[in-house]
Amino acid sequence: MRESLRDDEVDVIGIARPFCLEPDLARQLLSGTLDVLPTPERATPGPRQLGPDSENAKVRGLNNQAAVA
Repeated sequence: MRESLRDDEVDVIGIARPFCLEPDLARQLLSGTLDVLPTPERATPGPRQLGPDSENAKVRGLNNQAAVA
């Protein structure tokens, strides 16, 4: 994140989703104790056939909606 901001690749980095999982996320980032943000959208509700990598477009769409919810 620091490199992206420093190199003017982005203007803002959102941390709302990871912040929901780690209430003290800002403290961890500033102190350097956290290198990688938690990614709740990577959690899958099922195995590959039912997950976000499913070959079925409807199943992928349901996974996307579930991740947003």
